[in-house]
Amino acid sequence: MAVCTGDPDCVSVGFDEGNCLCYVYNTNSTSSAKDSIPIQGWQHFDIQQGRETALESCTFDYEYEGSEIVYKDVENYPDNKGTNFIVAFMENAQKSLPVELFVTTAKPYEIKVIVTSPKWTSPSVYESFKITSSQTKQIFISNEFRMHGTGRSQKALSVSASDEIIVYGVNKEGYSCDAFLAFPIDVLGTEYYTVSYFPATLENEILVAGVFPDTVINIALKLNDDSTRIKFEKTNYYNGDIISVLMSPFDTVQIQTMADITGTKIKSNRPIVVYSGNRKTKVGIGRSRDHLVQQMMPVITWGKRFVTLPIPTRTIGDFFRFIASENNTIVNTTGYDYQLNKNVSYTLELLMAGDFVEQYHTSYFYGLVVSSKPIMLVQIVSSQVAEAADPAMTLIPPIEQFSSEYVFTTPKYTFGEYINFFMFVVHSDNAAGLQLDGEYLPLTQEYRKITGTNYLASYVAVPTGSHSFRHTSPIVMFGGYLYGLANMESYGFPAGMRLSPINVPCNVTSGAIPDGIDNDCDGLIDEELCDGNFADDDADGLIDEDCAKPSPIDGQWNAWTLWSECQASCGSRASLITGTSYRSRVCNNPKPANEGLRCKGNPIELLSCVPSDLCSCCPSDFSCVSNNGTLLCYQVHDLPSKIKDIKDVCASDGYSLLRLDSKEKLTLLSTAKFSGAKYLVQGKRLSNEGDWLYLDGSLVNDFFTQWDSLANPTAKNKKDEYIVLQPHGGYTWLNSEESELVSGYVCEG
Repeated sequence: MAVCTGDPDCVSVGFDEGNCLCYVYNTNSTSSAKDSIPIQGWQHFDIQQGRETALESCTFDYEYEGSEIVYKDVENYPDNKGTNFIVAFMENAQKSLPVELFVTTAKPYEIKVIVTSPKWTSPSVYESFKITSSQTKQIFISNEFRMHGTGRSQKALSVSASDEIIVYGVNKEGYSCDAFLAFPIDVLGTEYYTVSYFPATLENEILVAGVFPDTVINIALKLNDDSTRIKFEKTNYYNGDIISVLMSPFDTVQIQTMADITGTKIKSNRPIVVYSGNRKTKVGIGRSRDHLVQQMMPVITWGKRFVTLPIPTRTIGDFFRFIASENNTIVNTTGYDYQLNKNVSYTLELLMAGDFVEQYHTSYFYGLVVSSKPIMLVQIVSSQVAEAADPAMTLIPPIEQFSSEYVFTTPKYTFGEYINFFMFVVHSDNAAGLQLDGEYLPLTQEYRKITGTNYLASYVAVPTGSHSFRHTSPIVMFGGYLYGLANMESYGFPAGMRLSPINVPCNVTSGAIPDGIDNDCDGLIDEELCDGNFADDDADGLIDEDCAKPSPIDGQWNAWTLWSECQASCGSRASLITGTSYRSRVCNNPKPANEGLRCKGNPIELLSCVPSDLCSCCPSDFSCVSNNGTLLCYQVHDLPSKIKDIKDVCASDGYSLLRLDSKEKLTLLSTAKFSGAKYLVQGKRLSNEGDWLYLDGSLVNDFFTQWDSLANPTAKNKKDEYIVLQPHGGYTWLNSEESELVSGYVCEG
C-alpha cells in the first residue's frame, strides 16, 4: 500500500498557484520527513485549469480504489523504459514548427499515458491517450516550450503512464532537426558531463530540468576560451567558474555560448535531467547544418567498452568525442577500415576528469574502444557533402549496457519520410537469433567483423513507425542504434539501452528476481535464464545467481470460429442488399506475455453475402418483395385525394414517396395490389423549370422513365407537376398538377 498526501502545499513543493504535486511515498519508511522518505513516483494535478485530474495524479505506479491508492506492480528495470519522464527542449535555429514527442511501448495491453505542462500555461499542455505495443503516438507541442537564450524558465513537460512506455523527443525545424531518447526519472543521476560540437555555427547549449524540490545544481563551466563570458541572472561567468542554481520540479535552465562546452561538469544533490548539444551547426567540411541534442547519461551509467559503427550509405566519415569521468584515463581503439583494407588503432590519454578528445573515423571503419576507466562516447555525424544527410549527434551505449531487445519508433521528416536505419552489434554466436518485428533476419544478411572481437555489425532499413528488434534469448545482449537521413536533415539516437549503475562499487545482492543489476558482481547483468533447468548459463560455477527476465512469448491466434449467418445491411429504399458474414479469432494460443508481440493480422474477417431474409430490413407494417438480392419495402395507401393534400404524408411519417428508378424495382412492384387507377409516387417538376427531379435533386431521366403515351412531361408548365403511377395501365406515368385527384399514394421504407 502507499498513501498520497492530501492537499499538498503548492509553495512548499515549488509550484505556482493552481499547480500542486502529489507525492507517493514508500510506507515501509518510518520517517515523516519528506526529504528522507524514498519517493516512489509523482504526478501533478492542475486545479487552476479545472481539469479533473486529481484522481489520476498517482496512477503511474498506483491505482485508485475509492479514496485509497493501491500499489500496482510495475516492472522498473534500470533502462530507457519507464512510467515517469520529465522532458524539455533546447533552442533550435528557428521558431516556426512545434516540438514533438513520440510515445510507444513493448506492453501488449493498453497503457494510459498523460502528458502535461505542470508549470507552463501559455499555452498549457494536457494530452491523455491509451497505447499498446506496435502503436505509436505522435504529440505536437507548441514551440513555446523551446528554451530561449541563457536563462531560467519552467518549460519542462511531464509524461506519466500506467505501465512502462518509451519516449523520444524530436526538436524539428525546416532543415534543422535532431532527436533524443528520453530517460525515465528512476534512472536519472546527480553527476553529468556535457558534450557539443566545435567550432559551432550557432551556440553550444546545455539544458537542465529539475525533478525534485530543493535541488541544488552546480554547473562547473569548461570552456575552450578563457575570454568567453556567460551572463546568467545578472552575473558574468567564465571558464572554470561554477553556476549554482536552486531548482524545483519542472524548472528549466539553459546555458548558451559560442565556446565549446564539452566536459562541463554538472553536479546536484538530487537527480536531474541534462541535455546538451548545439542550437545549429555544420560538422566537418560539409556546408549543411543541423540541430544537435542528446539527453546525457548519468556518470554512474558510463562504461569502458564500446563498438563504433559508420552511418549506412554515407561516405564522408564522422567524429567521435571521448569524455573522461576520472583522471588518468587511457582509451585504446582498434578496428578495421574496409575501404583501406587495413587495421587501424590509436591510443588516447585523458589526464583529468572532464577532459575529452575528438577523433575522426572514416565511413568504413568499425572499431572496438576499451577504456581504463569509465567514459562517455558520442558520435557526431558529418554535414552533407555528396549524399543526402545532415549533422546529428548520438550517444554510443557501452557494451555493458546492451539490451536483449529494443522497441523503438522512427520520427517523421519535415518534408516527407526519412530513410531509417537500425544499426546493431551482436556476438557472432548469437546473430542467428535476431528478429525484426517477430521475423528472423534473412540468411543473406551481411555483417562486418569487429577486429579483435567476436562481434559483428550490420544494419537493416526500417519503415516509418513502431518496431521491435530483439534476440530470442533474454540473456543475449546486443547494441542497437537508430539513424534517419533525408535531404539536409537527419537524426540519431540509441534505440534503447540499459542504464544500470555499473560505474559504482558493486555489492553482491540476491539475483532471484530480474532487476537489471549486476547482482553477483561479475560484470554481467541478468545473465541467468532461471527457467527451472538449473543451468549455469554464464559458466561461473553458480546457478541462477543473477536472473534475467523470462523469454518473451509472442501471441498466436486460436482457431477461427464458424462463419456467422449472413446479416443484411438494410438500406432506406429498394437496393441491392449487401449482407455480411463474419468470423473471429482470439490471440490466446498463447496470449502475449513478457513483452511478447501481439498477434499479427485482424481478429475479425468479413465476407460479403446475400441474406436469406431480406424482408427483415422492412418496417413491420410495410409490404415486402425481394428477388436476387434486390429488396422493395412499400406501403400502398388507397386514399382518394388531391395531390397537394397527400404529397408530404410519407415524409411526415419518416419515409418517402416510392422512387421508381429501375426496371428491377418496377418488376418487384408488379406483385402489389392496387384498387385504384392513379397513385402518387416520387418525382416533381417545378413550374417553368423543365427538369423532372427526385427528392434528392437527381434527374429522373438519368435513372429510369416510364411515361404514358398520353403524358406530356416536357411541355411548358405554369404550375408544379408530379409523377402519378398507373398500375393498371402498364405501370406507366402521367404528369399531374397538385390540384388533380388521385386514388392514393405509395410510400417506400
